[in-house]
Amino acid sequence: FTIIFGLASIFIFVFMAAYKFYRIAILPLNLRWEVYPVPHETKDRRSYGGSYMEQVDWANKPRSSSLLAELGEMCSEIFFLNRVRKHNPYHLWPLSMAMHWGIYLLLLWIGLLTVVNWVPALASLTVVIGVSALVLGTCGAIGWIVKRATDKDLARYTAPIDYFNLIFLAAIFGLGL
Repeated sequence: FTIIFGLASIFIFVFMAAYKFYRIAILPLNLRWEVYPVPHETKDRRSYGGSYMEQVDWANKPRSSSLLAELGEMCSEIFFLNRVRKHNPYHLWPLSMAMHWGIYLLLLWIGLLTVVNWVPALASLTVVIGVSALVLGTCGAIGWIVKRATDKDLARYTAPIDYFNLIFLAAIFGLGL
């Protein structure tokens, strides 16, 4: 049953993802959703969130893009949450950074735990990264819970599932400590 369920879930996922891509692809161009800023665009357009589609006869002109700029934008967002720092009026950046870095370090810690059997010299580094991950994650998750519960503007937009997720994360990190 488990094998059949696993294979069926993979098939359903692939089918539904393909269906979703198909539905978006057949939409007229003006109804497609683009995430701005478009990180692979040239620097002048990327600075304000522009797209190659702003040009007259854009379909007839060659497109220029930068994979390096796209990777830089992704790393900047993933590791430093720059948009949260710049555009969030609730000052959630320190809490977001703590929680996300706690998750990243926890994943690194799990990876190190598998490697430390073959490289015993990494044992002390494993302890430092593990404790750092758990402290950062606990502080970030509990901080988010407190911030969402005490700020009346955030409380309006916080669903019970959000509190559940944060409490679950805080429990994982806290019990790890």
